[in-house]
Amino acid sequence: MRTLMLKLAVVIGLIVTSIVCARYALADFYYQNAKDHYGFLSASQSITVKHIKPIMADIDDALKLRASHTDALDFKADLLYQLWWLSPDGQYLHQSDHLQKALKLHLRSNDYRINWAYSAARVALIYSHQPNLDEKFEYWFAKSHRLGLYETAIARSLGELGLQHWPFLTDDQRKLTKDYIRVSIEQKANSPMSMALLLSRYKKHKSICFELPSSVRKDQMCAISL
Repeated sequence: MRTLMLKLAVVIGLIVTSIVCARYALADFYYQNAKDHYGFLSASQSITVKHIKPIMADIDDALKLRASHTDALDFKADLLYQLWWLSPDGQYLHQSDHLQKALKLHLRSNDYRINWAYSAARVALIYSHQPNLDEKFEYWFAKSHRLGLYETAIARSLGELGLQHWPFLTDDQRKLTKDYIRVSIEQKANSPMSMALLLSRYKKHKSICFELPSSVRKDQMCAISL
């Protein structure tokens, strides 16, 4: 009898494991389908609101099967942010349902995947959409620097985010912004011309060139006359 019960427990355990694995595999299928659909549309045409909703439906299916799917959480949050950008339902975070939902999803992702630089950077971006930058923006802007300074996309996007809000930044936040810019200049994905144009757009080309230490790529950028 005892042997029979043990065998039954093993069989039940295998069945449960198989079900969980199948749900995870199906969740990955829906997530990848959404990513591929988005990638195809991005390459062939401009993304519109009508494109985003069916893609989000696949992501919702993935999350129904696996609520802790961090990539799906972050991707859905990005889609909501893009939806807000295309069709704003409020200027600031406290006014926008899209931004608030996106923020919650990134924070949920961060709970499952602690210290993930990408999620931290996106949270900082969303917290920047406030009438006044608060301690939450300060925390996530600094955390993104600690976790993702040398990630190309993060350094460039948060460097520009800092430039956009420059008049409202604290001294420490300006230092972080200059560090993001310093790293971005050195990354091969960013040409000296593209960085010169970025800084010039915010009237920071001369001042950044004066303040940052010399390097081959930085000197090349600073030699560009705009």
